Amino acid sequence: MSDLLSQSPAPIAVSHDQAARMLNVSRAHLFHLRASGKFGPRILRLGKSVRFSSQEIVAWLAAGAPPADRWQATKPREGGR
Repeated sequence: MSDLLSQSPAPIAVSHDQAARMLNVSRAHLFHLRASGKFGPRILRLGKSVRFSSQEIVAWLAAGAPPADRWQATKPREGGR
């Protein structure tokens, strides 16, 4: 039972720091990618917190990390929308 508790699942929503670690870049570089339109995943606002979908980051990377405008136009739709 303790083994199950020690294995925490991957987070669904990640912070800037966590997203930067996922991409193996600095937090400053992630901000630069966002500001220049090169980081495709959209932000998720949870109250005052800014998060990213970890699943969307993985899908964006699998698609070749296209620029934000191209990613938003071509990314798979969630929830059948």
